[in-house]
Amino acid sequence: MRKRILCYGDSNTYGYIAGGMGRRYSSFIRWTCQLQTLLGDDYIIIDEGCSGRTAEADPPDEHFKNGTAYLDTSLHTHRPVDFVILMLGTNDLKTAYHKSAEMIASSIERMIIEIHDYLLLKQGFAPQVLLMSPASLSMSVLSGDFSDTFGYDSVMNSKKLAKLYAKIAEKTGSLFLDIDPFTEVSSADGVHLTEESHTALAHKLNRMIREYYSAYESMGNDDKAEPEELIRMIRRLNENADLKKDDLLPAEKLFDSLKKDDDLYLALRKEKEETDHILIQSFIETLLSEF
Repeated sequence: MRKRILCYGDSNTYGYIAGGMGRRYSSFIRWTCQLQTLLGDDYIIIDEGCSGRTAEADPPDEHFKNGTAYLDTSLHTHRPVDFVILMLGTNDLKTAYHKSAEMIASSIERMIIEIHDYLLLKQGFAPQVLLMSPASLSMSVLSGDFSDTFGYDSVMNSKKLAKLYAKIAEKTGSLFLDIDPFTEVSSADGVHLTEESHTALAHKLNRMIREYYSAYESMGNDDKAEPEELIRMIRRLNENADLKKDDLLPAEKLFDSLKKDDDLYLALRKEKEETDHILIQSFIETLLSEF
């Protein structure tokens, strides 16, 4: 079955041309399109790049550009999703938002958790996430087209994101890629990737994705779910006031894939004691009976 890869990002995923008055690189140049060509017909690349998209900051009069607010809509629209490439954070660096690198990284961590939890609930499995730290801003941004949008602190904070994102990737079980060593932003605006960088990024991602799936297949597709995923799913179901029995099927399927040990038993017992939802209580009681 063809692997569906969602590329969720901002203007550097969209393919914005520096100094191009908002124009976009052609499909021969954009890294998403080049990646589709390199990977071939066994993969489907879904380009979800939106200029101005933030990780969590809320752009005035353009709320649809809040990456966290729009995330579930995108995931729901494109499911099933096997793999997510996430590259956001640049627009959160704008001076108007007053965000530190640490605040932006926290937003990214919440996004990854939401990707896991939402798709686990809606499609029965969580996708692999590849977190990319965005290209650092260059000092030319202070005199370019976006000099009224980004400041010196923006540039300094942009250089901190890679280390912070790497820690988040390790914490969330995500793959990680720092694109700074092999890409560069245009001197025209200090923000957007050059044409050559789109090509370099596509080739790097092609190798990473192929290596990931090669290793995945060599393990016999043994992608074991973690007990914590089941607990998060149950808690999310618990928030649904109109919950129906059929809504529990993904959680039941996930439970079947887990090792039935004391830790899982105790975690389920605790959830049963803490919920007032009768259907959830009955469902957990059924799971507990299988130990």
